[in-house]
Amino acid sequence: MPIEDCLNRGVHPKSLCPECNREAVEAVIKGEATIADFRDRPGIIDAKILEEAGRILMRKACEKHGPLEDVLSSHPAFFRRMESLAFGRDFGCTDDCDVHNHGPNAIRSGRGTYLIVEMTNRCNMVCPPCYMDANTTTYVHELQMEDVKALFERAVSFKPQREINVLFSGGEATLSPILFDAVRQRKEHGLPSDSHCNERN
Repeated sequence: MPIEDCLNRGVHPKSLCPECNREAVEAVIKGEATIADFRDRPGIIDAKILEEAGRILMRKACEKHGPLEDVLSSHPAFFRRMESLAFGRDFGCTDDCDVHNHGPNAIRSGRGTYLIVEMTNRCNMVCPPCYMDANTTTYVHELQMEDVKALFERAVSFKPQREINVLFSGGEATLSPILFDAVRQRKEHGLPSDSHCNERN
């Protein structure tokens, strides 16, 4: 089976131009663009997934920044095996625009999902590879209970209803002063949960 059929199942893949994405982010930070502008134009470009020289590659070309290539796997047989186990697309999402209105990145189909609730960007550690850049920003961002309630209410509004697992994260989730209240609120909405923490707080 061609790797394109194995992975994409007839869907032409999309990816990001990292330079276009960086420029779009900087435009929002500088006040030259809105969040809605970024949502609709985050730097998405067409891509192609292929097998070449014993590797699975994603090859793409940006009209502004030229050709780009990412290595997805250095073990094609294992990659094919993992892709063959994916159950693929499921039912379409309906009546949940408040949750899925993410422009070209919007989720349009699925089965179950994780709802990642980033309680705070504070952390009691400074790990170099942190995807949140915790403790390196000049501001503190923490969810309030009204934010948490709104997230859960939107989550259970999905039609048709599907399994949603809540993942409390951060930063370090246990530094949030409302974490236990958020856990109780999650229980009231009937959602299962777990959390990411460094076990040092």
